Amino acid sequence: MRSAVAASAPVSGASGSTRLQLGQHLHSTPHSTFGPLSLNMLGRAIPSSAAGPPCGGSGGVGLSRRCRVVAADVAAGRSAAEAAEVELAAAPAGPEAPAAVETTELVDSGRRTYTAAEVFQCAEESLFYSQALEKLLPLAASRHAERGGLTAPAGASAAPLAAAADASAGSPPPQPPSQGGSLRVVEFGTGDGTPVISALTKCRFPGAVHGFELNPTAAALAREHAYGLGEQYQIHNCCFYAGTSSPDSPAAGSHCLISNPPYLPAPDADILMPELFGGVDGAALTRDLLSLRFPYAMLLVASYSNPAAVLRHAAACGYRVVDFLVTPLSFGTYSSQPKVRNWITAMHSRGEAFYSGGTYLLAGVLFERADLPPRKTAAAAPQPSSNGHSNGNGHHADGNGHINGNGHNGNGGGAAGLTVYHEVEAAPAAAEDDISPQLLRLLTAL
Repeated sequence: MRSAVAASAPVSGASGSTRLQLGQHLHSTPHSTFGPLSLNMLGRAIPSSAAGPPCGGSGGVGLSRRCRVVAADVAAGRSAAEAAEVELAAAPAGPEAPAAVETTELVDSGRRTYTAAEVFQCAEESLFYSQALEKLLPLAASRHAERGGLTAPAGASAAPLAAAADASAGSPPPQPPSQGGSLRVVEFGTGDGTPVISALTKCRFPGAVHGFELNPTAAALAREHAYGLGEQYQIHNCCFYAGTSSPDSPAAGSHCLISNPPYLPAPDADILMPELFGGVDGAALTRDLLSLRFPYAMLLVASYSNPAAVLRHAAACGYRVVDFLVTPLSFGTYSSQPKVRNWITAMHSRGEAFYSGGTYLLAGVLFERADLPPRKTAAAAPQPSSNGHSNGNGHHADGNGHINGNGHNGNGGGAAGLTVYHEVEAAPAAAEDDISPQLLRLLTAL
């Protein structure tokens, strides 16, 4: 999870057009091509009722094979998952997005500046974020191209996109997307930019990414790291909401939102690293971002941050889940803080957080609005990077887990290198399945 400033297990019930691949190991070099990855302040959104200093939270590692059988061992967790799945199935899929559970307010990033040494570092989660982008961005671009670059329903206006944006975000909504052209992407919180840079250098993605970062130190690092990518990755040291809504912004009319938002749950922002605070259930900012209703959104979702509520909100905003990948991570420094861990334990008892021992699951999820025009060609399985998955972008073969970089736990250790994939098989364009139930069962299996 990135700090915020402004602003498998076998899965049953999959449809015939999908399958889950379990136990696929990704190999990587001991260190990222770009060295230690860092997480930075991006424009912080906090509950308006929260007390305490600026907030945020994150962590990460890899999981053992027990992930595949834990659902059968934890009866209570399974019952909670089934109940949550029923609620998800009953969620409305209308175009109007409900208000987020928690309101947010923009916090002036000028209240504190950060040196390069203070930029938050967690290699584990950043690499998983990069891995998710490497897999899902080309898929989003392909689906966008199959629609002829159109992002509004045939014969309909794109105006509802702006009108449905959550007013609680505290800033103007994005402008309606342009009708045609390659996929244009905006990122909420670039940090030092390493995850996106790594993904863009390893996958065939024809579009452009505009990253927004309020922390000037982080933005400067991202620009330095992005040297050589030219127009493909542009860093803006300004507010995400203002940058995406201004008509003269180069990011106006973007089609896809990407982010590793803060998802650490806590009773308030007074925690070890407030920038990682994700609201009382860890999902407040995630819901706010989904309420903006970009045509496509690729977000990280944690199993201990009320994943059922996130998927219900996504459905209410008119989204379906197109594809995902999941990795197990370990609780680390920030998520193991007694105040935070006790809060997560209480959420677990209410069926809002799911974990087993010191392990939770983190998913990279591609959401797509269900009201987009139909695709004109068959859906092809998402393509891996040009040199496969032994490209420094996955798990270590030695079981050290992901070497990501903007985690919520900080320094969690890796377990056995297991990543769970969902793959979209070739199918007629008319068959637009929502695989939210499969994802929900997986995230609530612990």
